[in-house]
Amino acid sequence: MNLIEEENYYKLSMNPDPIWRADSELAVKQTVDGTLVFTINEFHELTRKKHFPIRIHLPFKQPKSITEYERLLNCPIHFEQNEIAMFFKKEHIEEKVITSDYNLLRILVAHAQERISKINQTTGFSEQVKASVANLIKPEFPSIEQVARHLNVSVRTLQRRLSEEQHTFKEIIDGLRKDFAFSYLKKAELSINEIAYLLNYNDASSFIRSFKKWTDKTPNEFRKT
Repeated sequence: MNLIEEENYYKLSMNPDPIWRADSELAVKQTVDGTLVFTINEFHELTRKKHFPIRIHLPFKQPKSITEYERLLNCPIHFEQNEIAMFFKKEHIEEKVITSDYNLLRILVAHAQERISKINQTTGFSEQVKASVANLIKPEFPSIEQVARHLNVSVRTLQRRLSEEQHTFKEIIDGLRKDFAFSYLKKAELSINEIAYLLNYNDASSFIRSFKKWTDKTPNEFRKT
C-alpha cells in the first residue's frame, strides 16, 4: 500500500505482487475486496467518524450487480481502471487520531481499574457483569456477547441471571457510562470531545444529549457546579 498526497485528496493505492496476480487473479480480487472493507472499517475506528472514500478504482471487470459493493463501500466504484486505489478527502485523512493519545488511554485504564476494585468489594451477578464490562472497555464498551464469553456463560444465561436481580445489560452499560461521565467531568484537563471519546460516543453532541437526559444539565453546566 502507498498513501499519496495530491492537491485536493489523498490516494491510497494497492499493488499486489505481480507473480501472485498472474498466478491467481481471482484470489487477488477476493483479497482486494476484503481489504477495501477492512480499510474503511479501520478508518472509522481511527477517526471515530463514518468517513467513506470519495471514490474507488478497480482494474477488474464490472460484475453484473454492484449492489453489495455500493452497500459496503458507500461510494462510487469505477471498474476496469489501470489501478487499485481509494480516494479520500484531505480533511478526513488529516484529522487527529484520538486513539493515539497515550495520556487519554492511560486515564481510561486507571479509571476502569479504580471502578473494578470497588465493584469487586460487592457481591451479586450484576456486579460481576459490571466488573467484566470495565475490564473489557477499550474505549468501546463491550457487547453482551463479549461479556458473556468473558464470564463463560451464554447470552441467554447472562440475561436470565441479570433479570433475576432486576437488571438488564443495557441498564448496566448506561449506569457505568453515567458513572464514568461524572468522574471524567471532574478532571478539568479533559475536553468534552475527549470525554465523549472515552465514553464511546460518536461525537460530543451525542454525549451532551445523553448527559442532559440524565441530569437536565449540559456537561459544562455540571462542571460549573
